[in-house]
Amino acid sequence: PGPRSSTTDAVPLPPLTGKYDETWLEEFKDFLLHVNVVSTANARSVVKQVRLLISGQGITYHHWPEGTYFAKGQKVTLDMNLDDLYDQGVECENEYGRDLGNGWLLRHPITKLMLYKEYLQEQQQKKNNKKQKK
Repeated sequence: PGPRSSTTDAVPLPPLTGKYDETWLEEFKDFLLHVNVVSTANARSVVKQVRLLISGQGITYHHWPEGTYFAKGQKVTLDMNLDDLYDQGVECENEYGRDLGNGWLLRHPITKLMLYKEYLQEQQQKKNNKKQKK
């Protein structure tokens, strides 16, 4: 399993309501390229999958039965319990077939969301700490 994020969300996170926000996705991609540091191709793959998750379109896979989607109709947000989402992704793969791409279908994108969420929370905490010191 991937790293686990905290289930407490005391720190405000970027809103992801309604239609996905391309600005937010660009910031997420920058995080992947400059903070979490993955290749450009990996960042592109992760952003593609995350776009499907946050838009509510869900993710399908050519090795799954026709019409099978993960998280279709569920607009994924950073304030969700991403640990649960990860576990649901693993369960989906166990039921319909493992991702032959070694995690790039569901597990890596959800893990990167977890890491981004933690990063945003850490950045906000640093800002809060600076304000308190003044």
